[in-house]
Amino acid sequence: YSLQKTVDVFFFPHKDYHVQKIHLVRPFLDSLGIKFLVVDFSMHYRDEGVTNTCKKLNIPTIGYSNFVLSNFRPKAIAVFNDWDPIVKSIVLAARKSGIHTIGIVEGIQDYSDADTKQNREAYQTVETLLLPGEFDKKYFIQSNQDVSVAGLPRIYELYHSQRKEDILPRLGNSKVALINSNFSYGVLEDYRDFWLERAVEACKRANYTIIISRHPADKGELYNEYVQTNSFFELLPKADVLISRFATGILEALAMDVMPIYFNPHSEKVDKFTDTMQAYPKADTTEALCDILNNLEEHYIKHRPNFEIFLSNHCGDLNVNPSKKIASVIVDRIKNSNGNVEFFKKNLDNIDRVSGVFNNLTKLREWNNSNRDLISLNYDDVFEDLKLKMYQKEYEESLELVEMMYSFANSSSSISSNVLSTLELSLHQLIRTNS
Repeated sequence: YSLQKTVDVFFFPHKDYHVQKIHLVRPFLDSLGIKFLVVDFSMHYRDEGVTNTCKKLNIPTIGYSNFVLSNFRPKAIAVFNDWDPIVKSIVLAARKSGIHTIGIVEGIQDYSDADTKQNREAYQTVETLLLPGEFDKKYFIQSNQDVSVAGLPRIYELYHSQRKEDILPRLGNSKVALINSNFSYGVLEDYRDFWLERAVEACKRANYTIIISRHPADKGELYNEYVQTNSFFELLPKADVLISRFATGILEALAMDVMPIYFNPHSEKVDKFTDTMQAYPKADTTEALCDILNNLEEHYIKHRPNFEIFLSNHCGDLNVNPSKKIASVIVDRIKNSNGNVEFFKKNLDNIDRVSGVFNNLTKLREWNNSNRDLISLNYDDVFEDLKLKMYQKEYEESLELVEMMYSFANSSSSISSNVLSTLELSLHQLIRTNS
C-alpha cells in the first residue's frame, strides 16, 4: 500500500519501441526522484512486444485491471498514442478528473491522416504534447495544448553512438541496398507489391546486392528470397543506401550516415519527407531510382552535409538529450498536480461497465465520442442530483432537469445508448408522476 502512494506517473505503451523509449527516459526520472509504472494492457489491445520488452529491460509493470482496482494515486498519465479507443478513454477520464495527461510522439506521424483514411485526431486529446521536432509544430498551430519539442531519444542515441566514420571506401565495389518494406496497419497496403517490384527492379538494373527489411506488421510475401530476419537496426549498418517510403527508417539512416532515398511511386500524400532540405534524393519512378543508385557516390557527397540539418528540424537539437528533456517536462507538469483520483477511478469503472471491459471497441469508441462532446457535462453527477431531487419530492424540477439532459443527449449522434436509455426511462417515469 505504501508503494501505491508513491508512484507518480503511469506510462501506457502500445509497442515494444515505446517501452524502449521509457527505458531511455528512466535514468533521468530516477535521478529526479520520480517513481513510475508501465500499465501493460496488451490483453485488452494486442501483443506488440510490450510485455516481453518490459521483462527484458526490467521495467516495472502492472496490469490494467490491477491499476483500476488499486489505490494508486497518479499525478500524470503518459501515452504514446492517444487515439486508440482504449487509451483515449483513459486519457479522457484522467482529464475530467484533473490528472495531467502527457502525449509523447515517438517517431514519424501522419497527423492530418493524409493517407490513413481515418479521422484519428492524433495527439489532440492529451494536454501536454512532446513533439519530435520543429517540423511537427505546424500541425498544432491552432491547438490550445501545451506543445513543445522534445526530440527523439532513438535518433539521438543512434546519432551519438553508431555513426560511421566514412562509407565512401565501400562505394563502387559490392554495393548493398536495404529496401524497407513498411506497408502496415491498413495504410496503403494495396500498394505494397507495386512499390516493392519497382524498388527491386531498380536495384537489379543498377547491380546492387538486395536486402529487404520487412516491418513486423507488414504482411507481404513478395521477394521472400531477399527478406532478412535480422532487425532493421542490424541490417542498416551493412547497407550503402536505404530505399524507403514514409518511415522512421529514413531518420535512422541519416543518423547512422547511411544515405536514404525517399521512393514514392505510389503517390502517398503525407508531406513528412517531400521537402528533403537537400539531405537526400527522392524518386517516384523505377528509372529515377535506378539513376540515383548508379550515381550514389555523387549523391552522397552532395547530400551528406545536410544530414544534420534535416535531423535537427525533425528530431530536435542533436546536442540536447531528448530523454532528459522528456523527464524534466514530466517533473514540471506534476509539481502542482491535484487530481481527483476517486473521480478518476469512478470514470474508469463507468467505462468498464459501458464498454464491456474493453472487449467491444465499437461501444468504447461511442463512449469516447460522447465524453468528447459532453466534456463539461458529467451524467453521474447529474444523476446524483436527480436522485436527491426525487427523494425530496421535487418532481417538477426533476422533470425540467431530465428534459434538459434528454434534449442535449438526443441531439448528439455519438451519445452512449446506455445514457440515452436511462434518460428516456427517467423522463417517462417523471411524466407519469407529475401527471
